[in-house]
Amino acid sequence: MALISLCVVTKNQEELLEACLNVGRTIADEIIVVDFGSTDKTKEIAKKFTANVYDAPWNKDFSAVRNLALAHATGDWILMLDANETLPPRYLPMLRAFASDPDFDAVSFEQKRFTFNTRRPGFIAQPHLTFPGYVTEHVVRFFRNKRDAKTQKLLIHYSYRVAETVIPSLLEAGARIKASRIPLHHYEIEGKLLATPQLTGELLALQVQDTPQDPKVHFDYANHLISEGKASKEKLTLAIQSLKLAEQHDAQNILNKGMLYYHLGLASFFDGNTTQALFYAQKSLERKSTNFVTLLLLGRLFVLLRDYDHALAVAAQAKDRQIMHPELLNIAGFSLLQKQRHKDALATLAYARKLLVDKKKAGFFDPTLLELVNNNILTALLEIGKDQEAVAYMEEAIKQSPAVPSYYLNLMQLYLRRGNKEDASGLLKKAKKHKLFAPEIEAQFVKRLETLS
Repeated sequence: MALISLCVVTKNQEELLEACLNVGRTIADEIIVVDFGSTDKTKEIAKKFTANVYDAPWNKDFSAVRNLALAHATGDWILMLDANETLPPRYLPMLRAFASDPDFDAVSFEQKRFTFNTRRPGFIAQPHLTFPGYVTEHVVRFFRNKRDAKTQKLLIHYSYRVAETVIPSLLEAGARIKASRIPLHHYEIEGKLLATPQLTGELLALQVQDTPQDPKVHFDYANHLISEGKASKEKLTLAIQSLKLAEQHDAQNILNKGMLYYHLGLASFFDGNTTQALFYAQKSLERKSTNFVTLLLLGRLFVLLRDYDHALAVAAQAKDRQIMHPELLNIAGFSLLQKQRHKDALATLAYARKLLVDKKKAGFFDPTLLELVNNNILTALLEIGKDQEAVAYMEEAIKQSPAVPSYYLNLMQLYLRRGNKEDASGLLKKAKKHKLFAPEIEAQFVKRLETLS
């Protein structure tokens, strides 16, 4: 049976490490912990699980720290985790099966990085624990412990100061990678990140100096600049330059071009260049990506650009790939509304709502998206002349979610338009009770109520 070494890199993560190691030790034959400067009880906690606890110097290079852990590992396979990461226990037996399969040298996981940074490119709103959502990417964290037979030099190892990965060494070694659906949950807890946004920016800038011809470095740097400083003209200009350099140096087609062009479109949009944003968004769409995140981000961008034909084309591509996500359906429904196709919009939005309700029953609730869908359904009902149904729909929405200001605003407008003073007065009292309206809005509604006979 192949032996598995769990490797974990730490610094001041005493609150997180135990949960990670408790899960990891159920699959690992060996645990290696490498610490680079903890001043709390992180190392003491690590020593409860293993004697293999090592100190690493900090030379502004996360790959060097991770590679030190690999150097100490003796297992046939490496499982690399951060202290703020967990693998759902039910998936762990799959690792044993992969480790026994001679046809693969590495396995990628679907990492969900739960974050409070809703500006980050690729952010998907799906509340989990205290987090509003996540970004997702495929990461290789399970791989063979391959070494040169003579020198014992690591053949599979990490590269880059930050956003480090084993992919370059896997490609160089001709390794075979298995793409799995195993979820890796990564929690970005403030004050507990190995790479803070400030440190990430510093290390990426250094990496650009180290390897100016590497497309991944420019892509990562641009991604960081967009997520951390999209309001800054200087940073946006630098992000666009970095993305263009990434495209220029990517002769081997390492990068996902759909995502590359999406980022160029997004950065151009934030920079105020809508013509360039449309150009790159359309180039991204032409790549016919099978990546759900790329399609979702493109749909959002086309709506921002008010290019509803291409937003609908994104939704059509998703449907062709059997990707049925409520936000993509809401994008399609909203775009159909703008195209005056109100009945089609209503049918599409109703299906989006059904998916959201099903997700809520399953424990995944996105109240912000549900609010958008409900308000778009209201618009569709009004546009096709179903005013009474629109009123009933908003009344039911408030029953289900009694503290959403937009529902009250819309229903108040409907009551006032219909001259329904009694219901409007009752609704205004309820809104005051929940403190949903600003004083000036309350005053406007009171004045309008006084004009009703």
